Amino acid sequence: MILPAVSGLYDGDRAHPKSRLSSLGETWDDALRSMAVESKSPGGMGGVQSKLEAVRIATAVGEDVILADGTRKNVLDEILSGHEIGTLFLGKHKAVPAWKRWIGFTVKPKGRFRLDAGARRAIEHQGKSLLAAGIKSVVGEFARGEVVALEDEHGEEFARGLTNFDARDMHSIAGKKTSEIAKILGDLPYAEVIHRDNLVVIV
Repeated sequence: MILPAVSGLYDGDRAHPKSRLSSLGETWDDALRSMAVESKSPGGMGGVQSKLEAVRIATAVGEDVILADGTRKNVLDEILSGHEIGTLFLGKHKAVPAWKRWIGFTVKPKGRFRLDAGARRAIEHQGKSLLAAGIKSVVGEFARGEVVALEDEHGEEFARGLTNFDARDMHSIAGKKTSEIAKILGDLPYAEVIHRDNLVVIV
């Protein structure tokens, strides 16, 4: 639960009489993000975007989150009793183990891979590992085993993982078929650039 001095997520400035409280947040998209309007009223809630980011991180690892007014008397008792209080955000995925939480949300990425649409689809919707063929470009200096961010063709970060190759090798093999890697590097230490076990989707 996140309990600031606000009743939940509104579809506009909460001081405006036509603004309405949203009781449920299910899909993280531009429409939901646009609802994070800073109140211009005295005592309004600051940092709405930062609170939404905290909610996004929690729901990305499978946790449900309630955003409600922490100044309301007996608010915890009401929530635990099942009353509809504030805005409920549903966890997007099944619970993520601590290892993947560390990869996805604790360590700052050392580099970035920009992927083609097929690679994002395979990772996000099909549970696949990342192969070199799906990587369009590589940015940053990183060693093997460090965390890198995965971006789609538009530059949106959607996943993070532990790379099996360092930056120098990645520049050499990005966009190449797995069958070509051994010829380029002299051997094939790993078939995947990032194995699914070391990868976490963060959107």
